[in-house]
Amino acid sequence: MLGHLQKKIKSTAIESRFRVVCAELGPSDVVKEISDSKRQIKEGDYDLVLCSMVIHHMPDRKKTIEMFKSMLKPGGVLMIYEFEATAESKETLGTKKESHGVFHDGLTPMTFVELMTSAGMKTIHAEHAFAFSFKNDSMKVLAGLATK
Repeated sequence: MLGHLQKKIKSTAIESRFRVVCAELGPSDVVKEISDSKRQIKEGDYDLVLCSMVIHHMPDRKKTIEMFKSMLKPGGVLMIYEFEATAESKETLGTKKESHGVFHDGLTPMTFVELMTSAGMKTIHAEHAFAFSFKNDSMKVLAGLATK
């Protein structure tokens, strides 16, 4: 997915203004590894942080959001795609907690707003993005944006 994004960026005139970096989070919600070994993750260095299907794996969601916030420049955007918390997701994700490192059942638009507010984010918006089926499970995905 990141390779596809990198190709799209390289095919445009904006290539010099973008860098695609994949950061792997470790068990204590800190950056463990980044895909660009020449690049150090610095506070206030990014205009956009995109996080997809990560939050339900983090034991301390607020701490994770605060870490993402610290990476953003003033006015920077945090964009999150996450499982939308529903009765179905609670049942599906809840069965995976023990063996898959799942700590949460997803987010509702309201819990997204509460989480972003508690981390000091601004201009917060969340809504249902799409739904998909996988192995007899129906899952909904929430899209959320917040600015620093």
